[in-house]
Amino acid sequence: ESALTAVTKSRADIVEVLPGAILPEVSALLPRMSVPLLAGGFIRTLGEARAVLAAGAAGVTTSSEEMWRTDFGRAG
Repeated sequence: ESALTAVTKSRADIVEVLPGAILPEVSALLPRMSVPLLAGGFIRTLGEARAVLAAGAAGVTTSSEEMWRTDFGRAG
């Protein structure tokens, strides 16, 4: 709850979920947020990246150059 309060009070433009690889498992537990979510950390495969995007992340932060050049077929 304190993290959600901090996001609200800070009026963040975007929030990064760390480790991002957990987003598919916890997305149903998160309240609706008015800011987009990025997922970063421990996302090592294209399948994991697709899973976090499907779970609601607006994007993925990664050091994987392969993923930098991947078109995930998302509009925007």
